[in-house]
Amino acid sequence: MKLDRELSELDRFVLDFVAALGKTSYVLVSGYVSILFGRSRSSEDINIIIPVLTKSGFLALFDVLTAAGFESITAGRETAHEYISAKTAIQFARKGQVLPNMEVKFATTYLSQVALKDRITVELNNRPLFISPIELQILYKQRCLKSDKDIEDARHLEIVFERALSAEKLKRYGALIELHGC
Repeated sequence: MKLDRELSELDRFVLDFVAALGKTSYVLVSGYVSILFGRSRSSEDINIIIPVLTKSGFLALFDVLTAAGFESITAGRETAHEYISAKTAIQFARKGQVLPNMEVKFATTYLSQVALKDRITVELNNRPLFISPIELQILYKQRCLKSDKDIEDARHLEIVFERALSAEKLKRYGALIELHGC
């Protein structure tokens, strides 16, 4: 998928953050995916999933992000791995700012591992972004998150991708949600 458009402040933040990740695998999930495809709504945070890292691996990534101009607004360097290992997102923002921020989580659930493994590439102004499969996004928002905002996000994606949605993937991801839960 290719998108060429004027970048928003949120887009620039996301592109800068994922560039700082370097070779660390990631997948963008939740609200930003809908925003990326034209949903007009605000978002203060972007959700991103990365593989589970050792303490030394995560601290090395923490240092790289800090050097790239981001800082944790959730936990200090010494406690960050403990937080993220306890399934608490670590939020990073540009130094001196709080919003927008990137909520970084480890892929500790089955569905987050599937999202990371099955991620798809979107080129935003010729820069790659890895997002969760659209079918998984829709079902997760409908069956797991269920807030009004999430239902509207899912509906937006259904409309945008009406002709491209895979019935096979919807069935497969639906079955995985039923089997493994949210």
